[in-house]
Amino acid sequence: MLQVYEDKLNELDARVIKYFYNFVQTLLDRDRPFKILEVYRSQEVQDVYYAQGREPLVEVNARRKELGLYQLPPAEDRIITHAKKSTHTDRCAMDLVPRITMVNFKDGRRTESERIPWNLDEPGVLPLWEAIVRIGVACGLEAGAKWQGFADWPHYQKII
Repeated sequence: MLQVYEDKLNELDARVIKYFYNFVQTLLDRDRPFKILEVYRSQEVQDVYYAQGREPLVEVNARRKELGLYQLPPAEDRIITHAKKSTHTDRCAMDLVPRITMVNFKDGRRTESERIPWNLDEPGVLPLWEAIVRIGVACGLEAGAKWQGFADWPHYQKII
């Protein structure tokens, strides 16, 4: 199953890759459903992320379009990073989130859908995130969820 994540993991700097491999393998071994959102990020993408919530949305979306990123709706126009230079651009970070599988039955048929539980106030969600954070930290990574003032729950990094 680890091979499903090889492309993303191979975006990492060779000096940190073992920590992230261990993190992903441990999540798989413990049956913790997750999704890797982003590993390497160009400086141009980082600049657009930094502009989000600081510059007019129409300008941010024009830059996002040039980079092949989805267009932000007004509800998502908020500051998402305080870093002009990110460990993602150095290939030393990963954004990883828990996944929840929803099972539905309709007309005798079972269907499944997945979602990312972003609302930490939703019952049962915070423990999912906390369990992943504990595993990341145990694997030698710094978890953005532990940052004071601006917790970045999906973010894991290894400073070299």
